[in-house]
Amino acid sequence: MVKIASTLLVLLPFVGTALTRSISLLPRDLAQVNADLKELSTKIDTLDSALTAYPTSGNLIQALAIHNDALAVASSLSKTTQDVTTTGPVSDNDSTNILNTVQGKVPTIKRALTTIVAKKSGFTSLPVSGVPALIKQDLGWLSGNTTALANALITNAPPFLVANATALKKDVEAAFATAIAAYSQ
Repeated sequence: MVKIASTLLVLLPFVGTALTRSISLLPRDLAQVNADLKELSTKIDTLDSALTAYPTSGNLIQALAIHNDALAVASSLSKTTQDVTTTGPVSDNDSTNILNTVQGKVPTIKRALTTIVAKKSGFTSLPVSGVPALIKQDLGWLSGNTTALANALITNAPPFLVANATALKKDVEAAFATAIAAYSQ
């Protein structure tokens, strides 16, 4: 009995460390997902503003800033997707709030995509070749990361929200397809 007790005393610090480490590996929570969505929203707004300000006559420095803004959005999409996946399903009310948040950004996303198509001549007129190809690449990453986030949200959505979330996904995918097609020519 003494030997068992002394063995337990020796193992206790290791068990405590193991428990502490496993607690830090627990799924992220809803608060993190909401924080991610807020950060993503800010980055989308920044990208949209940069595209709106971009002159149709072109500007290399602004074009590179737009590229960096697009990379920031892609990174934020990836992080948000990871946290949504790790968090898993949440309550119906929380799911509705998340869908409403995403739905609120769709007009901004579509405007940004329409703007980047409308200002294509400003990107193609730059003295440095390859900028339109870079934009097409950015659009591909943004499209893929947006689809991944939409899929994660749909996977974790309650059944009554799946149709609405799927419709939003298709709407945004269509807008991306149009923009990507414009830069494929």
